Amino acid sequence: ESVRLTKLLLTSIIVEGHDFMLSKDVTLTPLLSQLRSKTITSFSNGNCARLISRKEVVESSTHGELLLSRVIGAEADLQSGLPLQFVRDIFWRIMACSLIQHSNNGGRVDLNDVKTLSTLCVRDSKVSSSVNKLIGDAEQLQRNATNVVATCLKLLRMNCFLHQNELRKCLVDLQSIQSDFKSQEFESAARLLRSTGVETMIAAKLTSVTWLVDTFSHPIIFDSVNGSEQSHSIDRISVDDLRLLYERNPVSVTSRGGNDLDKEVLRVYNLVKDLHHRAQEWQKTARSLINLNKVSTVSEITKVETIEALTQSLILSKVTCPELSILKNAASVALEVKDRLVNELFRDEYHGIDVNKGRLPDRSSLLAASGDFLLYRFTGGEMYSAIEKALNSLKEISSQLLVTTEDKATVDWMVKVFDWVTLLRDAVTDQTAVEGPNNMRLVLKVDHAISILEHGHAVFYSIPDEVQQQLFLNKITTKILPRK
Repeated sequence: ESVRLTKLLLTSIIVEGHDFMLSKDVTLTPLLSQLRSKTITSFSNGNCARLISRKEVVESSTHGELLLSRVIGAEADLQSGLPLQFVRDIFWRIMACSLIQHSNNGGRVDLNDVKTLSTLCVRDSKVSSSVNKLIGDAEQLQRNATNVVATCLKLLRMNCFLHQNELRKCLVDLQSIQSDFKSQEFESAARLLRSTGVETMIAAKLTSVTWLVDTFSHPIIFDSVNGSEQSHSIDRISVDDLRLLYERNPVSVTSRGGNDLDKEVLRVYNLVKDLHHRAQEWQKTARSLINLNKVSTVSEITKVETIEALTQSLILSKVTCPELSILKNAASVALEVKDRLVNELFRDEYHGIDVNKGRLPDRSSLLAASGDFLLYRFTGGEMYSAIEKALNSLKEISSQLLVTTEDKATVDWMVKVFDWVTLLRDAVTDQTAVEGPNNMRLVLKVDHAISILEHGHAVFYSIPDEVQQQLFLNKITTKILPRK
């Protein structure tokens, strides 16, 4: 009768007695309290709609006192073959399985929940062994992670450039512990440590140390003395690699995460940031000079000395930029243009027929009193051919120059003037007058005249100040009259 009543009323009595999965020395975590309530519900007898009080058990039959002692008395339970311990063990296993399932489903379970549950275990079993192993794995994982982070933090307070071997070992340790967190073997144990934030800390330090190791592979960044242009290119860092280092820096990520910046990471970041900024400024200046479209504009005239100074900038002792080779070639071509412009056009006086000695008309016309077209004095003489030959030669070399220097601008402007004169010459044609074939007249069609006039305005009124100064230094005076 006693056994029958125990089986029938055991669960409710235990609940009323507050004896199940409770201990004076152990305080259940909120999660375990929740799981205990759910497990008790699963144990409820279908015929019982409510909990049974102790008084009801005692008064239920002549065996009431005995039944109650079986539930709450350890000695009676031992004499009866430990039926209560067996039920408690089943109850504990259900709670353990519920906790593990809760974790696998993405629920939040921390190490303290599992350790508290372990202290309530009533006897050894495969389930309890699994729980204890899970605790051991989690504690070991936490110890390893804490030790690696502590070593890393200590290292990042030093000048790691002087301790690169230690830094690389730290990187290996961080990679190893992160691999443990991601592995299937420690997957469940890693879940128990989420609330500690240690895995996030490992990931953050791994990012920082990886970035430092990559940055230290370019020792030129940490060279306190600026080298010279003759530095071996293998020692310098390319501007693209420098940009990637700057963009991958962990400082902005750490700042967004609200964590304190490591002293060494911040120091190295400032060095990279400064070098990247200087390289960007150099590239910006270089690209503003290089005319890749080969279209000259008045506002971009540059002195050869400016180009040469840019090719000797101190930033180039540490950083290689693709624009440097273009600028060096531009400086070489610019010097050649400068030299040939002086030697082929400005150095020697012309000893041919001087067209300037011809009398010019007083009126606003290119026709002399005799009816001669004055332009033919120039285009039909030796000087025209000599200038044409010289300008064609200069134009060829000038077209290769991607930077508009004073000399290139001068050549380009003179070519425009020469082409305009040739255009005007070609537009003037002979035409028979109405008086007969013996009376020929020079004719310029109206549409040609308007087009040539507009072209001439564009050429002559666009002469840059630098070109005027260049011509003046070579005894050629220009004056821009008010445009009508």
